[in-house]
Amino acid sequence: MTIDVVVFDVLGTLVDEPSGLRDAIAAAVPGTDRDTATDLTGVWQAHVAGEQRRIVAGGRAFVPGHVLDAEAAAAVARRAGVGAPQVVAALAGAGARHPAWPDSSDGITRTGVRPC
Repeated sequence: MTIDVVVFDVLGTLVDEPSGLRDAIAAAVPGTDRDTATDLTGVWQAHVAGEQRRIVAGGRAFVPGHVLDAEAAAAVARRAGVGAPQVVAALAGAGARHPAWPDSSDGITRTGVRPC
């Protein structure tokens, strides 16, 4: 049997999404302590999860993840009381910059799968 494609559930499996979001929020929003950054991470995740549920239920047309991330960034900025467009823009890209779990690289290497 030949395996042509291997698909990984990346968020939470290969990368640490909560830490990546929390660190990005703390860096983008001046004066944010760890507890506040953790709370704002929850705002982000709740927004994305809620919109994904709406999409699945047919209450919203499909949009790619980066659109939901931009919306979540705006929600976080509003909650944090920050309106600066550069802060929202910096946050919007946070969804694509999560740190890998320490064992991710070794685990993928052990599967024998070569990245495309």
